[in-house]
Amino acid sequence: MPRSNGQVERYNLTILEALRTKGADTDNNKWDTYVTNIQQGINSTINKATTAVPSEVFFGYRLQTDSDNLVDEIEQAVDVTALRKKVDENIKKAAEKQKQLFDAKRKEARVYAIGELVVIKIPSQSNDGQSTKLLPIYKGPFQVVEVLGHDRYKVADMRGAERTTRRYEGVTCAENMKPWVRVTDAQAD
Repeated sequence: MPRSNGQVERYNLTILEALRTKGADTDNNKWDTYVTNIQQGINSTINKATTAVPSEVFFGYRLQTDSDNLVDEIEQAVDVTALRKKVDENIKKAAEKQKQLFDAKRKEARVYAIGELVVIKIPSQSNDGQSTKLLPIYKGPFQVVEVLGHDRYKVADMRGAERTTRRYEGVTCAENMKPWVRVTDAQAD
C-alpha cells in the first residue's frame, strides 16, 4: 500500500510552522514572500540526522544569512568529499535508529486465508455535509479471494450479498482489514 514520504511531510510541517511564526496567517496574500527566507534558514541550519549544514554538503560552503554579520570569524574551505562521507554514515546511523524505534512498536500483520470473511476500513466518507461521527468505520463482510503477498489481499463481495448492482472486488492491506464476526442473539445477551 502506498505511504507518504515522512521526510517531505516533516519538512512541509516545518515550513508551515515557519510561515505561521512569520505572520503569514495575518496577511494571506503575501505568504509567498516569506518562502525565500525560510528556505535560506533551512539550508543554513545544522540538520539533526546528518549533523551538517545542507548548503555545505551540496555547495561546499555555508550560505550567508543576515545574522552572519554578527560573527567576525572567517570560515575555512570545506572538504566536500569527506563531509559527504560523514553525512552518509550519519544518515545510515539515523536510519538504523529509526528502524529500531519503528520495529519495537510494530507487530506482525494478521494472515488471512482464501475464503475467510473480513470487513475492510472505509478510507473516506462522502462529503454530503452530514456528520460522519456515527457512521461505521468498516464495511463488509467480504470474502478473501486471493493472497497477493506483502500483507495485501484481493477481497470481493460474497455471492448474493452484493450491496450494489455490481459485485465489489478490490485490493486492500491487512492493516485495513479485520475478521468478520457475526454476533448471534445468544452472544448479545
